[in-house]
Formats: sequence, C-alpha cells, structure tokens
Amino acid sequence: HKCTFCYNCPERGRREMSKEQIIEGLGKIADLGCVFLVLTGGEPLTRPDFFDIAWAGKKLGFALRIYTNGYLIDDIVARRFKELMPFELEISFHGSNAETMDKLTGVPGSFDRVIQGIKNLRKYDLKVNMKCPITKWNQDELRDIKALADSLGCHAAFDPVITPRDDGDTSPLALQADKE
Repeated sequence: HKCTFCYNCPERGRREMSKEQIIEGLGKIADLGCVFLVLTGGEPLTRPDFFDIAWAGKKLGFALRIYTNGYLIDDIVARRFKELMPFELEISFHGSNAETMDKLTGVPGSFDRVIQGIKNLRKYDLKVNMKCPITKWNQDELRDIKALADSLGCHAAFDPVITPRDDGDTSPLALQADKE
C-alpha cells in the first residue's frame, strides 16, 4: 500500500538486513529473554523469506505477532499462517467501505482484497485484530468499521496517533483526525 499517513519511508530495501542477519539477531534477543516478536514492515509479506524468518522466531520460542496490511493473504498464505500459529495477526484497516480505504491506501481494490485476506485467515480460525489509524478521512466511519470487524469475527482497535515519517517528513500530519 501507499498510505499517505504512514510513518515508514517509502524507499523499500535501503536498510533491510539479510535473512541470516535477522535470524542471528533473533537468537541474541531470545538469549536476553524476550518473549514477544513482532514482524512488521512496511509490509512484511513482501519479503520472499518472510516465513523462514517467522519460523526461525517460532523455533526460538517467541510468541509471534504479525502486523500486515492483509493485501497478500490468499488461501495459500493463510494456510501457512495456520501452520505457523502466530499469537496474533494485526491487519491495518482504513475504512468501512472501498471508497475510503482505497483512497487512504492509494491502491484501488485494496478494501476488497484485504477483506478477502481477513476471511482467508478467519477460515482457519486464526485470531485477527483489525487495526485502524484514525484519520480525517475515516473518522466518521469508526462505528461502521467496528461493526465490520465484529461481522468478520475480529477485534477492532483504533489509534488516533498520526506521526511524522521516520525520516522527519511531517506531511502525514495533514491527515490527523479533527480534535473533536
């Protein structure tokens, strides 16, 4: 997705570690007694080695949390998640309808694809949280988003915090929800 309010810089891959570096780092934090491991991005499923990394974390004893936009979760990916059994999956969700969500993600069809991704995960009885950053474009849809989450068997969580990008760009702040 190309969410205009996202804090991540859009330049993918610049600071990414190799799979081997990540797995070595996971071993070090496991030795320190860390319990939870959150795999996130941008979009973590764009890494071809995502499941290798996730399984390495699982084998080290971490309770896995996966933060994804859900766009790439077809039935095959959902089955792989069922085998992995993460502690929880959080899907970024941005509107109660295609018009709002597609506008916020910058990707036509994202609403329908993400809804299908959630259904694919729920088919395997995986715990899914729909995580919604509150923006000026979706602030009037929160009850409808909650109802949609309920209808899909998901928990909805709302976050009113929109921050500058991690490179200091403050343009995402233009989408902050109204104070009232």
